[in-house]
Amino acid sequence: MVRYIQAHIHKGKYRETEGCRSDRFHHIGGWEDHLICDSLIYSHRKTDYTKDRFDETAHIHDYYELVLYVSGNVDYVTDCAILAPAPMAAVWFAPGELHNTRLRAPSCYERYVFYFHTSLFSFEGTSYPLCPFLEQTANRFFRIGDESRPALLAALDRLDRMLREDTPNHLLCFAEVIRLLAQLDTYAEHAAGGAEVLPEKMLQIKQYIDDHYADLSSVSELADRFFYSREYISRLFRKYYNVSVSEYLTHLRINQSIQLLREGHSVTDSYLAVGFKSQSAYSLAFRKLIGLSPSEYLRREKH
Repeated sequence: MVRYIQAHIHKGKYRETEGCRSDRFHHIGGWEDHLICDSLIYSHRKTDYTKDRFDETAHIHDYYELVLYVSGNVDYVTDCAILAPAPMAAVWFAPGELHNTRLRAPSCYERYVFYFHTSLFSFEGTSYPLCPFLEQTANRFFRIGDESRPALLAALDRLDRMLREDTPNHLLCFAEVIRLLAQLDTYAEHAAGGAEVLPEKMLQIKQYIDDHYADLSSVSELADRFFYSREYISRLFRKYYNVSVSEYLTHLRINQSIQLLREGHSVTDSYLAVGFKSQSAYSLAFRKLIGLSPSEYLRREKH
């Protein structure tokens, strides 16, 4: 998660504040990201959103994202489903899973967010199983029952207070998070979540992009393939993922190239394999999304 922080610093996502600590980062969205340990970031976010100001877009990452959704007129879109939980609910996304938050109507969107790698569940060289609810694939959320909310909110408030201390004890904060995840596992046994499947035409278009991202040239190619207008496909895609087809295609290509770089492929081989026509276009897109050039990213990966 250190890489997440570094990338956001390079992209200008954090404000510089006097006396800023190395574990607390003031996001331009109005919340604080807390780096509790190398594998874990936590934040409590409360944002007043309108239709003209909503910057959540579809994205993919290599870590788990767990959202404890408190309020807001939003729903969540995954690779193939729409999740519309009622407050309060636990919603999570696995590494490599495309997902997006959609604003249905202007509202105050409050949530507690955890980003973590599976190394969070390792201790002294031994890896332990994930919390069972995180391994569910049929559903990606469950509602927190009325009887369970007070205890969960009390644990979250306790974590917030611990992190607001001048010198927080990160070991105690880490233990609080582990206890909280254990609580959620208990709640998951008695809760259920349903999901609405994305429209078939949306699934077909997205699957085609996922299968042919390296060779796909334009939205016009999709229009010819599916006998829809370019405008209709663009509108449909943005409706569910809040990004254009070209933005999603770029994001997908960059993420696939990162996998190749990690496997030891050269920068040239990586950008050609995923469909970029030149290294300059690749480097520009890479820096925009990751906050680093491909060569800078590789250097950081080695350290």
